[in-house]
Amino acid sequence: MTENAGTTARIALSGDWAITGVSTRLSELTAHLHALVPRTPNSGDASMGPEICLAAVETIDASGCQLLSVFFDHLRRHGLSPRPVNLPGHVQACADLLGFAPVMERTGF
Repeated sequence: MTENAGTTARIALSGDWAITGVSTRLSELTAHLHALVPRTPNSGDASMGPEICLAAVETIDASGCQLLSVFFDHLRRHGLSPRPVNLPGHVQACADLLGFAPVMERTGF
C-alpha cells in the first residue's frame, strides 16, 4: 500500500518475501513504482523519497533481499531515495547474513 503523508510517500510491505512468495511481489512493487515515479523531482534531489515500512514482512530470504535491492536501486535511478523503516529483527538478521545490510540501511548503498 502506498500512502502519501505530505510530500513523503510511505509504502507498507508485508507477508512472504522468501522464494516461495517473492514471485507474487513483482507486480506489487511495479504498482508502487508507477505511483511514485511521476512524483520524481525534476531537480534530481535524491533527499526526497518514500519510506518503505517492513514491519509486517513475515519471512525473507536472499530472493526477497535481491528484489528489494533492485526496487530500491530503480527508485534511486528515478531521483528518489528510499528509506527502509521498522525493520523486524529477522529481516535485519537476514540482510546482515546475506550481505544486503547496506540495502536495508536508511542511506542505501
